[in-house]
Amino acid sequence: MTPLLAQASAEEVRRAVEEVLGRPEYRQAASGDSLLDRLFDAVMEQLGRLLLRLAGQGGDGSWVGSLVLAVLVVAIAVVAWRTLSRFRRGHTVDPVVDGPTGRPARDWGTEAAEHAAAGRYRDALRCRYRETVALLAGAGLLEEIPGRTTGEYAAELADALPSAGSAFDGLTRLFEAAWYGRRTVTAEDLQEGLDAQAAVVAAGSLAAPVGDGGRG
Repeated sequence: MTPLLAQASAEEVRRAVEEVLGRPEYRQAASGDSLLDRLFDAVMEQLGRLLLRLAGQGGDGSWVGSLVLAVLVVAIAVVAWRTLSRFRRGHTVDPVVDGPTGRPARDWGTEAAEHAAAGRYRDALRCRYRETVALLAGAGLLEEIPGRTTGEYAAELADALPSAGSAFDGLTRLFEAAWYGRRTVTAEDLQEGLDAQAAVVAAGSLAAPVGDGGRG
């Protein structure tokens, strides 16, 4: 292997890595950068600099090591970006939906109505969300699995029933804020959740919630 060929290979590696790390899908606009975004960029910058130093050393065999490192850098970038993307939804990880799975939708709806009648709006909102998930699962639009996150349910429904995606996202945000964010839930908040549930039910032609979502 001649030094000229080694140097050419290193330069090719350098250009390839710079191109990958500069792609917009791996970066956010500076105006919207969070602390996690800046940390991600700093790590990628240091890895890139290390690669460039190694790539510029030349010599027989150096291009092989540079190529291996380039693959590692790209792999780290992809994994880090995918992990970071989970934090960008409100800058937090989507919460795991707690409670039992496989419970009939009617049971969730009955419990929701009882909580609402007693003024326990936070518990009622949670049960309406779980009722909606159970209804969607019963219709084959979602797979209700222990350990799934709210984001995973939302993403699955967006693929299976796009027309219900916006309403389900709204219901999900209300549920997350109430149940995991410990937000005080009012009767108006519950009604907003019921309206979102009704929109999801209509989009999917699902069975009517218990009490028609508390309206009847």
